This record gives sequence, structure tokens and C-alpha cells, in this order.
Amino acid sequence: MTYYKSSHKKGFTLIELLVVIAILVILVSIIAGFSASVIQGQNAKKTAYQIAFFMKNQSNKAFSERADYKYTVNYTGQVITVAKSGSATVVDRLDLPKNFNYYYINTSGVLKTTNLTNYYITDGGKVKPMSIIIANRGNTALYKVSVSGLFSIKTTEVSLYRANKGNISSTPLLTLK
Repeated sequence: MTYYKSSHKKGFTLIELLVVIAILVILVSIIAGFSASVIQGQNAKKTAYQIAFFMKNQSNKAFSERADYKYTVNYTGQVITVAKSGSATVVDRLDLPKNFNYYYINTSGVLKTTNLTNYYITDGGKVKPMSIIIANRGNTALYKVSVSGLFSIKTTEVSLYRANKGNISSTPLLTLK
């Protein structure tokens, strides 16, 4: 009986290895892109909550101190500062994360991002309504924080809305009264 050794070695060819590596690279890039968008969405949500709670806490402070406060939203500098009306001294500030764009839409429906906007909360419970929109770098809206006044009970209402593909929901995700 004669035994012959097979001339075929077991293993993968170079082409098979390259195909497997290419498939793995494609899968990793898909997962990385999805993970980046999930992380950005979570960071935007965290930022929206920070703005909402900051605005609510500051308005509560104004009412408890029986003082008028001025909020200045600097959209390009990405900071919200709070000062007592008539004073230039900043009593509190919120630095906004730099990885988002912030803007508001004026009464004519025009997107505004470049100027300072002042909002006031008075001891009498009057609030100039405001909204801050948090957008990705492509200016697609992710969240909207709205502040309005409930004059009869001297408080503010801060609402947080989520956007889907740039369209802001009409139902708040969170309302702080």
C-alpha cells in the first residue's frame, strides 16, 4: 500500500484573508459611526438638561431673592451669564459645550446665532419668553429649551423638546414648573 501526501495545505489563501479583513473593516466603521451619533445625541441631551435646570434654578433664585435678573445668551461665545438687572457683575454663568451650535429663531422665523440676547426675569414674575436650540455642527436641531413665565404664581416654566431629523416635537420631553 502506497500513501501519497496531499500537496494541498490546510489554511486560507491570501484572497480569502483580504476579503475577511475588508468585511471586518466595513463592520467596524458602521459600528463606530453609529456609536459616534449615539454619543453625540447623549451629549446633546445632557447639554439640554443642563441649560433647562440652570434657567429654572436661576429664575427660582430671582424670585426667592425678590430681585430682577438679566440673562445674557452669547451664542457665538457659547455662554449664558446671569446678572442682577442694572449691574454688570455676573452672579452666575453656564459655559456651553463647544461641540454644538446654539441659536434661536426670531419672531420673523429667521435663524439667529451671532448676537447677544438678553432675557429678563423680574420680581413681579414677568419673564421675556426665550428658546435656545441646540444643534449639531451641520445646524440640524437636536433639542430646544424654552423658558416662559407663569405670571399669576410668579414662576417660570422651562420646557425641553427633542428634535427628530431637525423637526422639533410639539410635546415636551420635560417640563419644569
